Amino acid sequence: KLMKIIDCSKTVERIDVKSNKKSEKLNSNQLPKKDVHVWTTPKNIQKIGETIYETLVKYDSINKDYYKKNYEAFIKKAQETDTQIKEILQNTKEGTKFMVFHPAWGYFANDYKLEQMPIEVEGKEPKPKEIHQVLEKAKELNIKTILTQPEFSQKGAEVIANELNIKVVEISPLNPEWSQNLLNLAKAISQN
Repeated sequence: KLMKIIDCSKTVERIDVKSNKKSEKLNSNQLPKKDVHVWTTPKNIQKIGETIYETLVKYDSINKDYYKKNYEAFIKKAQETDTQIKEILQNTKEGTKFMVFHPAWGYFANDYKLEQMPIEVEGKEPKPKEIHQVLEKAKELNIKTILTQPEFSQKGAEVIANELNIKVVEISPLNPEWSQNLLNLAKAISQN
């Protein structure tokens, strides 16, 4: 038998990765890069769950009732997480910017009408000139927190945090406790 590989995110509408570099322009033959972090919002998690459920039923229909029960519980958890995030963010103004080291939260920002402000783009540490620009923008926006990931270097974020006397909050988009992780993200942003 062959192993089946299924794209669980096939029904997720992809968004473009946004850069904080004003000078970055695409050539006429370049397409914007699409954000791969599709699992960072309950709306997309529900779509991913549906694809998994449908695939399991397709290849193992005998256990459909078992899969359906688990799928329904999963969807309920995603919906509850969405409701809790909205409650946490209820006093956060639409368009609020939050600073992230790595731009992994674009779908979350998109769904909750926020804007992530990345320090690095495409895994590259910011250069001194870019750090200066980020510092100026963070001061202007009165940013209180920088969100980082344990999977990436903290050096650039720590320089900015020390300069602005703000805190660094580590949140990984790869955390398997996805619901609590998204709630922690919302809490960090709401205090920004």
